Amino acid sequence: MQLCLVVNKIDRLILELQLQPHEAYDRIKGIITQVNMIVSAFESESFMSEADAVLAHGNIKANADAGYAAAQCA
Repeated sequence: MQLCLVVNKIDRLILELQLQPHEAYDRIKGIITQVNMIVSAFESESFMSEADAVLAHGNIKANADAGYAAAQCA
């Protein structure tokens, strides 16, 4: 399932908070960046859990304390 971020009520940034258009843009961009970081963290955690499950069923055992790690780059 794909995520979809909906940003609404953008007009309130300019009308109520009286931000300049570039300030509103920077604020929205910052929010989107934060959401992307959170989603990335969840995806990485999910990947690690899946990798641990696969390794646990095979002959290879992963040990995070021993320094073995996996990472996913989006």
